[in-house]
Order: sequence, then structure tokens, then C-alpha cells
Amino acid sequence: MTSIQTQRLTLLPLSLPQLHLYLEGVPLLAQSLGLVAEPIQVVPDFWAMVPEAMAHYSIPKVAEHHDQYEWYTHWLIVFENRIAGGTGLSGLPNELGEVQTGYFVDERYYNRGIATEATMGLCDWAFQHPGVKAVIAYTLADGFASQRVLQKCGFELQGKNEEGELAWRLSKPKN
Repeated sequence: MTSIQTQRLTLLPLSLPQLHLYLEGVPLLAQSLGLVAEPIQVVPDFWAMVPEAMAHYSIPKVAEHHDQYEWYTHWLIVFENRIAGGTGLSGLPNELGEVQTGYFVDERYYNRGIATEATMGLCDWAFQHPGVKAVIAYTLADGFASQRVLQKCGFELQGKNEEGELAWRLSKPKN
């Protein structure tokens, strides 16, 4: 299984059976991975969106692209043997060499640099692939904590999208 190791974190991409288990309950998934089994504490609206997003995107894409599932799946952010959040990519790079990323962190782990470290780890992993030229992310206009995460990772503000979200871009470092 692919994983990403950063200074303090392990990022684990979920396989198709693990995505199904995730939907059954985070503690069940954690237990199956040998992690502390506890629910993730996030804003209530987040959990309302997860089943639909998984059913309409992650699960069918991982099933379709099983040999490159890491580009479509949910990655767990593991900190001190606990699930501290999640991250992921939008799929393989588009015709411009761009991939989109997103992340969330359990409220108990706010202000510890976990989102920043996980985002940097996932971007570094993506940039190891020759087709990736940039990573794109979006934040709400009032999402100051997320904006700060992206700034610390080196993302640059590009403007707003049609929904009024701020668009951010991190270009692949030139060697």
C-alpha cells in the first residue's frame, strides 16, 4: 500500500473496501487499521456531504482506476496513532498538468500544523509525477485558517471562482 510519511504524520490512501468501511463508521475503519477507534470531530455539515461525495465520486473513480486509485481516493491523516483528518486529490492531472487538493482536520487537532504538514506531504508526492505542474486549492472567502495553511505551503492566490471561493495555486518547483 502506498503511504506518505512526513515528519509527524502518515498519510494513508483508502482502498475501495476501506472507503466502504469509512462510510460505515470511522471508528470501524480506524480499528481495522490498528488505530485508536474514535469518531472524527468536524463541523456537522461536513458529515452530511461525505456519503454523497463518496458515492458519486470517490467510490466509482477508485473502482474505475484501481491501478491509480491514490489520485481519486480519500487519504487519512494519521497523527499519534489517531485519524486526525483527511486529504486527497481530484484525480490525475488535467491537460494543463493541474490537480486539485482539499483537506480537513479534526477539531481536536486544530492549530498544530497538521493541515499544513499533510498538504505539503501530498503536494510533494504529486510533484514526483512528471505530468503534474501545479496543485490547485479553493477556500471560502472567510476561511482564514485554510488560507493560512495554503500560504504556509507556498500557494499563491489566483482570484475567485464562479462560486466566490478563492482559488490558490502551487506550481511545481523548478529543479
